[in-house]
Amino acid sequence: MKKVGGLISISLVGVLLIVGMFLFSNFSRVEAALPGIGIVDMETLQKELPEYQNLAQTVKDKESEYNLFRGYIYQEHQTAVKDLEKKISQEKSGKSEDAQASLDKKLQSEIKKKTEELNTRLSGKLSEIQDYLKEQESIVREKVMKLINEVATEKNVYVVVDQKAVYYGGKDITKDVIEKAKKNAELDGKNTKTENKANKESKPASK
Repeated sequence: MKKVGGLISISLVGVLLIVGMFLFSNFSRVEAALPGIGIVDMETLQKELPEYQNLAQTVKDKESEYNLFRGYIYQEHQTAVKDLEKKISQEKSGKSEDAQASLDKKLQSEIKKKTEELNTRLSGKLSEIQDYLKEQESIVREKVMKLINEVATEKNVYVVVDQKAVYYGGKDITKDVIEKAKKNAELDGKNTKTENKANKESKPASK
């Protein structure tokens, strides 16, 4: 039984090796049979495409906007707290200990209220910025997908996948997508300049 078991084991290993060699030797045939599979390196696209570069700059600008807003309302909050403290201090003058203790509680309550208002404003601003960035990201994603689709059509590619999901084969159209994106950006820039020039020339001269 051991010998039979051993023979079966050896036979299975041999079959698997043969199948593996067959698949490997015929992989190029599979690739040749499916010439319409394209690949893109999304990491490279995110570094090179003007759309992603503009989005990255927008993120930085919005981060600066939020930091400025936060600094402004923190300063506003501190000023409001100091004014409250000054007001309560004046009201405590000449009052009994119980009255002063009551005013201290009032002060803490007002400070807590001001702090909650500050946090609400911060949360609102952050939510506003996040929603805006999500919208911009969606717009960029749609533009890039359209760009990839156009290049895929030009290159007779009917399926495009991320390079990370591919171990072998496929037509790399990453550079083609980048070149087309840059040409489109240059064309958009020229069209914008032309439109601006036309608008200036169409305006009546001021008397």
